[in-house]
Amino acid sequence: MVARRLDDGRTIYQYVRIIIELNALTCASDIPICWGVGTRGTIVNWERGNAGDDWVNREIGTVADLRSVTFTADGQTGWAVGTGGTIVKTENAGDDWVDRESGTVADLRSVTFTADGQTGWAVGTGGAIVKTENAGDDWGDRESGTVADLRSVTFAADGQTGWAVGTGGLIVKSDDGGDNWGSPATSVGKLRRDRRVGA
Repeated sequence: MVARRLDDGRTIYQYVRIIIELNALTCASDIPICWGVGTRGTIVNWERGNAGDDWVNREIGTVADLRSVTFTADGQTGWAVGTGGTIVKTENAGDDWVDRESGTVADLRSVTFTADGQTGWAVGTGGAIVKTENAGDDWGDRESGTVADLRSVTFAADGQTGWAVGTGGLIVKSDDGGDNWGSPATSVGKLRRDRRVGA
């Protein structure tokens, strides 16, 4: 609702409809609970035991657009990332969320964690990559070797080998837990060109 004061001193109130879009969804693997994140800091989850029929909106104190969310298998600890370097964390199954300093102002598009929830990575615009080794409490920049927008990141189960993908068919790789990222591993566009040339 928006308040507007008229010239004659009267105040009128107008309702403004805000459209919310959801951008990502994740579910815990050990318990039946899921979370979705979206624009204007939206986080929703369905309550335990209702089979996803009813969803609850959580207030997290930010209006940043959230782009990605992940949780530990037990559904207790989770992280969401979004525009302006936003990272928020919960330790009580998404009931309460707190801001974490990411060390970047880039728009973060994807986040992933090891199974124990200790080591995590987030990637975003301008080749941004940030890493945490203490369950998302502190994050540090990592050099990606590219200025392309990165849109998704994943790591092998041991947390050592990982890949990030982005615009232009870009794929970059790390073999040391995401501390260092070499030259782009490959490009889908290059693979397609090579295939045509060799045909």
